[in-house]
Amino acid sequence: MIKTRQLLILVSTLLLATLFGCQSTSTFYRGLAVAPEYIVPIPGGATNERWETFDLSIVFSYTENNRKFDITGKTRMSEHYQMNYGTLTRLDVYLLFLDHNLRVVKTARLHTTTNSDTESVMPFDQSLTIPDDAASFSFAYDGVALESGDKKRSPHFFWLRPK
Repeated sequence: MIKTRQLLILVSTLLLATLFGCQSTSTFYRGLAVAPEYIVPIPGGATNERWETFDLSIVFSYTENNRKFDITGKTRMSEHYQMNYGTLTRLDVYLLFLDHNLRVVKTARLHTTTNSDTESVMPFDQSLTIPDDAASFSFAYDGVALESGDKKRSPHFFWLRPK
């Protein structure tokens, strides 16, 4: 009886993990709103633009032509992280295409970084198709950093996501 129950719990857990793990990146955050201060209009393009939060900065260039969107850039952790945290255990950075109401219509992963130094520069280069209803874009991220030094290295979780 106990073995059957344990097996059922194990199978159920694996099934749920598989289902949630297979979600397409393009549907992440769909329908959620982004704060206006983080918005970049799509039309045209830009060179060496800076998008910045307390956690990190992204310097990027992009072009837009006939629904084609090319973006290159570099992500760098803020000085706070460089001074207080030694290791970036994980960082996922996303590009969010937004409609006229600043709601996410599509998400693309720009890059994932694992086990990196917090002073590292993380480059990205993507060519994407702009969704028909997209009018602007923004970024989202989520990561974990570990403290520097000899003390117990507690993880620090940080993120910026649409709401």
